[in-house]
Amino acid sequence: MTEPRGTTSQGLPLVLEPLAEDLARVGEKFEEILSSVSQRTHDLIAHSPRFAGKRLRPALTCLAGRIAGGGVTEDVASVAAIVELVHTATASALASGACFEEVATQRSRIGS
Repeated sequence: MTEPRGTTSQGLPLVLEPLAEDLARVGEKFEEILSSVSQRTHDLIAHSPRFAGKRLRPALTCLAGRIAGGGVTEDVASVAAIVELVHTATASALASGACFEEVATQRSRIGS
């Protein structure tokens, strides 16, 4: 299977290729953090594609660490993973809320 045009073999947008190693560390931290959250949070996150998007938020966090002169330390990788985790959880919660709202609206229309 070939990768979409403009992406690396890891599925990263080409512009993020210089950060591939940093983002791999962030991905490991994301999985580590996800394994230690509550079951409810885990279930919420597990239904969305984990760490599969453009990875812009963690990339910007890694770049900020580099610009600040500290590089991508364990702490920076953890913060980048947390930023992505909060974004993913929020997006999942909003999507779930929208689904529940649509169901409630449909039920009220049919009189159930």
